[in-house]
Amino acid sequence: EATYIYTLAPAVSINDHWSVYIESYGFIHPNGIPESLWDAGIKFYPSANWLIDISGGTGLNEAAADFFIGLGISYRWKIKK
Repeated sequence: EATYIYTLAPAVSINDHWSVYIESYGFIHPNGIPESLWDAGIKFYPSANWLIDISGGTGLNEAAADFFIGLGISYRWKIKK
């Protein structure tokens, strides 16, 4: 069965290297209780190809996680065609 996702995530750039965001999102299951969550985070761009971010949030209903944190490190590779 299909599961649907929704999200609203406004973000603000502080400068060329930092941005912050807050996000409300959730999952809608056809035969179950929707999971509703929110989180907030900060992103750091040490260079054009690197991104480091940390976030944390809570569930907004019983079906969602009570509390969570996340840490991510991303690198963008340039692929030659």
